[in-house]
Amino acid sequence: MTLGITGVFWLPRMAELNSVSLNAGTHAIPLVAANTAWSGLTAAWVDATTTVARVMAEIGVGLEGLNGLNVLARLGVFTGWAEQQAVMAGVMAGKAAANATAYTVASIAMPSLPEIAAVDAARVAAYSSGGALNGTAEAAEAAKLALDIRAALVMETYEAATSLMVMTPGQFLMPPPIAMGAGSANTAT
Repeated sequence: MTLGITGVFWLPRMAELNSVSLNAGTHAIPLVAANTAWSGLTAAWVDATTTVARVMAEIGVGLEGLNGLNVLARLGVFTGWAEQQAVMAGVMAGKAAANATAYTVASIAMPSLPEIAAVDAARVAAYSSGGALNGTAEAAEAAKLALDIRAALVMETYEAATSLMVMTPGQFLMPPPIAMGAGSANTAT
């Protein structure tokens, strides 16, 4: 068990704290919302790309000379940039969906508080009935340790899946200029 992006060593926290830490909060709802938002952004970039390509095809026939070639070149560079943005947004949508799935799987695999309480009750019962002599206390301690290890493994696995979402697939670059002076802050009068 190694330290991940959170810097937490999960095993010493024991099953109770790991279970509460995972299950307290908003669950996978923000991740599903992120997936929806990134998917919408992907669709917008695909729409922008196809629109610019259609505009280039329709007006490209009428554009002649150096200015016409310049317009088509600038729109072509913009189309390539928009395609890159669509791909990167799609990657982020996929990562958000994968992270939502990872959370759901982790919450199912995590020992529940009633399960933990049952093991704790078995430990108390074993020690109060001479379990140190007949071996039931040892079995109860083994069950408790198994829960702690399972909870730590769940948290570590979920943390590993989450680290994929944290690492952005690259850099969302600024768009290339399409028109002369576009995007500049010249205040000359």
